Amino acid sequence: MKENELETIEGNKPKKFGKAFWISFLISFLSISALGGLIAITVGYSLYNGAFSTHVYPILVDAFGLAGVLGLLVFLLGFVAAKGSFDMLAYSVGLVLNVTFRHKSWKESFPATFADYKAKKDADERKPILAILFVSLIFIAVALFLLIPLTSSR
Repeated sequence: MKENELETIEGNKPKKFGKAFWISFLISFLSISALGGLIAITVGYSLYNGAFSTHVYPILVDAFGLAGVLGLLVFLLGFVAAKGSFDMLAYSVGLVLNVTFRHKSWKESFPATFADYKAKKDADERKPILAILFVSLIFIAVALFLLIPLTSSR
């Protein structure tokens, strides 16, 4: 039995913010932070020739804003994929690999038609990772917060 089914049988509601959510939140935060750091270093050295101290606010706004927007785009891509929009592509690539290499394990486990493949995929619960959305929104909010002193000084 799945963990969610076990919790609903016992009468408890499934936890939205359980241990798995916080682990994915931490991984998402570290990944988007690393991306933001890379953006800050790139912007600092390419546009401002390493003058981080004199242009700290534009660099931070760019780093937080771009990292947040890119994280949001990754979440949207995962959301669209969870809804099944790439199922035809995944089935066709698997079918081509199955026909090309003819592995015995693929012949036995790979569905014969796309309808069978789609039914098998729809039986699994596919959800986008909400932690990426929350971390991305935090980064965008920090970028907007840092934009306030930058726009008020002009």
